[in-house]
Amino acid sequence: MYRIKNSIFLELTKNQKSDFLSFVKIYIKNYKECDTESIYYNLLDEIEYFHNFDPPRYPFVDLNNEQHLSDIKKYVYACKKHLDYKESLKPIYEEQKRIQKEIRAKIIDEKQKKEPPTKKQISYYKSLCKKHNKQPIPAEELSKYDIKIEIQQLIELSENTNTTYLSD
Repeated sequence: MYRIKNSIFLELTKNQKSDFLSFVKIYIKNYKECDTESIYYNLLDEIEYFHNFDPPRYPFVDLNNEQHLSDIKKYVYACKKHLDYKESLKPIYEEQKRIQKEIRAKIIDEKQKKEPPTKKQISYYKSLCKKHNKQPIPAEELSKYDIKIEIQQLIELSENTNTTYLSD
């Protein structure tokens, strides 16, 4: 991709080239489900449309110049190939993100196993125990992680009883 960028539109300035290639790349992203030939010809129509404006948007791109047409075609094919490649890697990235999320959760759990519970956790736990007529475990015996698990179990118990009442 980078080699192609450096080999096309050599007569344009750096800013002109950057502006035009970013336009082409965005155009290809918008029509990534189409095949490269149709994207290429639709892009040529789009550029021609912009040439008809009073101040043309890309006056430096000449559609009558064979070199410009071949450069556009090369870049369209390279961009499409690059986007397809990135799309093929998407499941791998999603799996990596999921694994990293699990690892972070385990690290947090391990850290919480060593910490005492907060006052808010203790009061919330006691209020849930009172609501469910359960004898609370003394807070000195629980860690932040343990009380979090106890609270989750009580909330699930509460949700199950609410669901039972709703279904009757």
